[in-house]
Amino acid sequence: MATWTTNEIAVDDFVLLASGIADKAWWRYLPEFDGELPEGSYIHQILGSAALRLDPISEADVDISVGIRTAVGGNPVIATLSPGQSGTFPFDQTLNPVVGPLGEWDTVVIVKEQPVGGGTPVVRLEVTGMRVRFVISDEPPGPGPDPEPEGPTAYNCACDDDYPRTTLKQMRGRIATRLGFATQVAMGALPPGMAELLDDFIRNAQEMLYRRYPVFRMERFYAWEMQPGVRFYDFSANEDACQKRMDPRMVTWVGISQGDLCWRPLACGIDPVMYGSPGPGIPTHYEVRQCIEVWPAPVDGTWVLRIKGHFGLLPLDSEGDETTIDPEAIFLQALANAKAHYGQPDAGNYAAQATAYVRSLIAGSHHTRRYIPGNAVVPPAVRPVMKES
Repeated sequence: MATWTTNEIAVDDFVLLASGIADKAWWRYLPEFDGELPEGSYIHQILGSAALRLDPISEADVDISVGIRTAVGGNPVIATLSPGQSGTFPFDQTLNPVVGPLGEWDTVVIVKEQPVGGGTPVVRLEVTGMRVRFVISDEPPGPGPDPEPEGPTAYNCACDDDYPRTTLKQMRGRIATRLGFATQVAMGALPPGMAELLDDFIRNAQEMLYRRYPVFRMERFYAWEMQPGVRFYDFSANEDACQKRMDPRMVTWVGISQGDLCWRPLACGIDPVMYGSPGPGIPTHYEVRQCIEVWPAPVDGTWVLRIKGHFGLLPLDSEGDETTIDPEAIFLQALANAKAHYGQPDAGNYAAQATAYVRSLIAGSHHTRRYIPGNAVVPPAVRPVMKES
C-alpha cells in the first residue's frame, strides 16, 4: 500500500449566510489538486485549520463542523461560536470506510453550521482563512466499522444512471429540422431569434410534462439527521451525497427512522392547536412550508427524517445542459407547440403523438400490477318451495 499526503491547499475566503442550516462544498478538481490525486486513489483522512468568525448579527450560538460528506456518518463539530466570537480551529477527520475512488464523489470538503437550541435564526459565518490537506492511498475501502456484517442499508441507487437524455443544442437542432430549417441547422445559422424561441419551447415542454406526469424516473429518498429539540429543517441540508435536490411539491412519503429497523410514517399537516402542548417527543406530524417542520420536536438525536420524493429539474440554459426527463416526450411536446406557433397544419399530429407516448410510459410504470376487468358472477338459481297457506 502506497500512502502520501497532498500539499497544503489554501481555500478562498467565503461567507455562509442562512436562516437555519447552511453548508459550503468545494469541488474535487480544483487547480491545486492537479497532479496530486491520481486515478484509483482513495481519501483516508482530511486535516487542516479554519479561521472562523460568527458575525454579531447572528441570533444564536452555532456548532461548526468540517469534514467530508459521505454516505456514512457525520462530520465532527470543531467549534461552538457565539455571535461576535472568532478563532482558528484545527480539524482532523479519519474516514472509515475511506472515500473513493476519486471521480465517484461530487464533493471533498463540507463546512456546516448548525444553530444551537433549534429554531431557524439568522446566522452569518465568515471563514476568513482555511487550509486543507488530504491523506491519500491506493488501498481500496474496507468493510468499515458497522456492527452488522452487511453494513447499513442503502436506500438510493447511484446519483446518475443510464436514463436517456440529450443536450439542449441537440434538441433544438432536431426540432428546427422538423420545422423545415434543415439547411440552416447544417450551416449552424438559424434565423435571428429562432434559437431562443425553440429553447423556450423545450424548457416549457419539460416543465409542463414534469408537473403533469409523475411517471419519469426521478424518485429518491432524502435524509436529515434530526437534532434534539429542533423542529425545522432546510430542504438543502439533507445528507444525500447526490447534488439533485428534492422538489418539495413532489413528495410521495414522509416518515422518520431509528436505525434500519424502526420506521414510522408522519401525518401531513400540523394543526395550530397542537402548539398548545409544547415539549419534545417522537415526531408524529410534518408540514412543508419555507422549510420542513416536524411536531413534536425530537426528544433525542437518534431519529432520521426521511422523505421519498422527486428531485427538481436540472438547469437547461446552456447548449451543453442535458434534459432531466424523457427526451422523446419533450421533443414531441415542444415540436407540437412550435408547429402550432409557425402555423404548420400537422401540429395536432405531434400533440397526439406526445400524449400517446406519455400514456405508454405510464402503462409501463405499472410493472406487474394488472387491472383486468371481470364479469359479475351470477348466483345459482334457487328452486322455489311451495308452502301451504
